[in-house]
Amino acid sequence: MNKDTITRNQYMFIIVGNMIGIGIAFLGTSSAVIAYQDAWISTLFCGIYPLIIVISAYVIDKKSNHDDFWNILKTVYGEIIAYIIILVFIIYYITLFTSVVAGFTNILNQTIVSFLQPYYIIIPSILIITFVTIKGLYMVGRLCELYFYFIVLFVVILMIFIPKGSVINIQPVFHSFKNISKGTIINFSQYSLVEISFITISKVTNHKHTLKSGIMACVFTIIIYTFIVFLLIYNLGWELTSKNDYPLLYMIGTLSTPVIANFTSLYTFLWGLIFLNNVSCSSYFVTYCISSCSKLPYKKACLLSSCIIIFTTYFMISEHNRIAIEEKLITFFVVFSIIFGILTSILVPIRYRSKNK
Repeated sequence: MNKDTITRNQYMFIIVGNMIGIGIAFLGTSSAVIAYQDAWISTLFCGIYPLIIVISAYVIDKKSNHDDFWNILKTVYGEIIAYIIILVFIIYYITLFTSVVAGFTNILNQTIVSFLQPYYIIIPSILIITFVTIKGLYMVGRLCELYFYFIVLFVVILMIFIPKGSVINIQPVFHSFKNISKGTIINFSQYSLVEISFITISKVTNHKHTLKSGIMACVFTIIIYTFIVFLLIYNLGWELTSKNDYPLLYMIGTLSTPVIANFTSLYTFLWGLIFLNNVSCSSYFVTYCISSCSKLPYKKACLLSSCIIIFTTYFMISEHNRIAIEEKLITFFVVFSIIFGILTSILVPIRYRSKNK
């Protein structure tokens, strides 16, 4: 098997694995501030963003005859603009990659390993991620395929909270369409990192039904995110959800069971496996971009990207810094990705038609 190819199912699992990660811990916080008890509806409507991206990726891939992403950029925009675009994507993914690693480190420090210094978590995590990424996209796809079932298990366990909530917490439904709309626009970033579809779709060995696979990945993620936010509001109410930094962990911490003494620790461990899967996808994206635009061999680009991630993660350890950076940059990146996807979908048929004449 070519190390830089994936199956159609792995393409779907990579999209899911790239979107579902550390962000689960923060789900509901910002949307509940704006949409109140209708925060779960805003989360549902936010799903239009990943759908736009995977549909754009499919159109671009089909009209370019499955050309490599870097070649597409150079053909459509020329080399100078292509370098600018890929630099934006590198900054985008490094920002979110380091935010995820720092955020997960902070959560572990606050829950099960408060005695460890951050670098004892960061460095081993990056080393494991580098080991996976250096094996190529095929290994990343295999990992996503495996951890997809951990994600399902993660969500299934949450169903034990359904009988514990109160329907009063989610009423009245559609309280304010204006607030739902504002919550939708502000929280598109919940589905960030779906942009990996731009570079991985051309790596699929069988291109039949790749659009279906991409849409299925988005629908699966939308259902999970909407369910989690609904469950948080249903159990905690929108006030407590909006005031808690990690509402999901808070809700899990309220559960007492005679079988498992510390349910939060078990759940954090399971979530840690999902986290490694998530950042492995991001690591591949950064490595691919650096390797493509610098002409560095893939393995050297992987080592270089890992060094950059370790260095930049320390700036994100402070929750204040991490949140401030995300608020300033992610909204820009999301808007950039939408414009890039739609514009490139329009330009690709024109550029490739003239190229092939």
